[in-house]
Amino acid sequence: MISKHLLKLAPLLGNLPIIAPRGPLRALRWTLHPCTSYWRGMHEVDLVKMLRRRGPKPGDAVWDVGAHFGFYALWFARITGIHGEVAAFEPNPHAFAKLRLHARLNQFPHLKIFPFACGNHDGRGEMIDASGPVTTAHFRYHDEPDPSSTLSVEQRRLESVQVKSSLRDPDWIKIDVEGFAGPVLEGSMLILTRAKPSLLIATHSQVEVSAIRTLLEPLLYDPFNHCGVSVAWNNLQEGKDYFFHRPSC
Repeated sequence: MISKHLLKLAPLLGNLPIIAPRGPLRALRWTLHPCTSYWRGMHEVDLVKMLRRRGPKPGDAVWDVGAHFGFYALWFARITGIHGEVAAFEPNPHAFAKLRLHARLNQFPHLKIFPFACGNHDGRGEMIDASGPVTTAHFRYHDEPDPSSTLSVEQRRLESVQVKSSLRDPDWIKIDVEGFAGPVLEGSMLILTRAKPSLLIATHSQVEVSAIRTLLEPLLYDPFNHCGVSVAWNNLQEGKDYFFHRPSC
């Protein structure tokens, strides 16, 4: 059991390797701080329960777009096993450093990590640098004032990455990109049409929700909430996690 005294020291011992005692990362190697809920088994509990029931299976190929420190990427690597494949994408260099460290600590041979933002074109982009230990970042929203600090990051279409890196067609794609799922989907339309992967998308704005519907409804995807209940397209909301499946899934 992790002591309260150790948790108080966590900010000073951020990269101290630990073994997760419970939850999806149980027995995997992680680092002490920040986001201690990741290794304490307290992160997105309801969503984790749903993924256990209806998520990736052994042998699946999974893409984690917006992987942050690698919570889901490592869990998916454990689930899919050596006959699966996991690709994790994280453009924020501070978060990517943690992701890379966690990948090295656990040595999953089928986990591939990429320091890219995913979008609808190949090139570079400017992300707003949200300073702080959680290290989230996002592209500028259309109504957002000029930022005081930005990060220049590489941006790639998923279609380009798949070809260059010889990735398998995905069975699942998880997308959590702070409001920019639309461009991610635009950069993967050929893959969605061909491979028909199941999707898990975290929504952050009504603009993002509208873009998701515009792109996925014509492809005959159906939305479901985190409990697996079907949701009408016009009832999708921001600030929620949704699964999207084709009828054949």
